Amino acid sequence: MTLSFLVLGLLSLWVLIMLLAVPCRPTHCNVTKRILFTKCTMENLRCVYLNTNAENIKCWPHPIPELDLKTPVSTEDKIQKGVCGLRFIQDALGLIYAHQRDIHSINNDIFHKINTMEQELFRSEKCVEGGLKEQCRNETKPDFNHDDMYSRLQWGRTIIESSIGFMEQLEDLVKHGQKLNFTLGSLLKHPPCRCKCIMKHKYDQLCSQDRH
Repeated sequence: MTLSFLVLGLLSLWVLIMLLAVPCRPTHCNVTKRILFTKCTMENLRCVYLNTNAENIKCWPHPIPELDLKTPVSTEDKIQKGVCGLRFIQDALGLIYAHQRDIHSINNDIFHKINTMEQELFRSEKCVEGGLKEQCRNETKPDFNHDDMYSRLQWGRTIIESSIGFMEQLEDLVKHGQKLNFTLGSLLKHPPCRCKCIMKHKYDQLCSQDRH
């Protein structure tokens, strides 16, 4: 009886050692659905940002090249830029968070929304890296040294809205590269974009007017 318990104990110990020796493997994710969900979360952040600050904030007059995947470069370069863009947005949201701290109480919902967005972007970055088998090799940090609060608000709005357009371009890039397609069933599994402030086309019109 004692020998049986000893053998059983050694066997259990061996199984435990083998489990600990197995390297952690990243969980599988659907890249296109992850990007779609991240875009929806960003659209909700846009609503909160404008409702918290002012809905008539004009766009920053300069585009954000790090978030433009339509430039005439190779598909490989676009994929690299896409992966780096997700990290760029995370860093930019860190600056927006700091700018908002200068004008709002920490209890304001905008800070919770930004934190949630940063978490979703981190998950998306890892998902896209795994799906496209590519990591950011040329990271660019956002740099915005203006102290004027309205300029900061303009830049923040433009970062958020450019990020939404970036997600759309990244989604198209992934679909083209992996030949993935959405089905109605897969779309219905994701929470809908519940943004009830100003419709997207109106934002696009305002930004277009601001830059002309």
